[in-house]
Amino acid sequence: VYMANANNQWKFATQLNWNGPNYGDGGGGKLDANAGNINSTAGYYKLNANTTTMTFTAVKTSWGVIGDATAQGWNDETAITYSPTRRLWQGVVHFTVANFKFRANHDWGYNYGSDKADGNLRADGGNIPVAVESDYAVTLDLSHPNAYTYTANRWGVIGDATPGGWGTD
Repeated sequence: VYMANANNQWKFATQLNWNGPNYGDGGGGKLDANAGNINSTAGYYKLNANTTTMTFTAVKTSWGVIGDATAQGWNDETAITYSPTRRLWQGVVHFTVANFKFRANHDWGYNYGSDKADGNLRADGGNIPVAVESDYAVTLDLSHPNAYTYTANRWGVIGDATPGGWGTD
């Protein structure tokens, strides 16, 4: 969830209106129907709520790509940027022929891969192979809970002003 304001107040709702119980922070990440609003600063958050234990987490995240296909290898992410208007994480990354994943906050507890390299992601999923070294336009879409997706598309320039002319980019 992207929270745009410098100071955001919110609750977990059981219905699409205020008619049902709405849960705030009862302290220490405990959900409480009698508690006040939860406060968060601006940023993109991964929210989890457990209705069995009545607990929640709200982790502010910053996403990037990581892997031996990236300049920093498996040591650190190459950052991508969140676009609130498009509701997507995006960036341009130079990949070599190797593998990558998406990771947040320099923490392997927040990583997504694709077992089939088919554009669909899952937590702790497989490494995503890169078959051609090139610059890629990378997009991470976390806007559909439990149905996260990605694209990694090569881009080029073609025409008589380029060394390859109209035959290659």
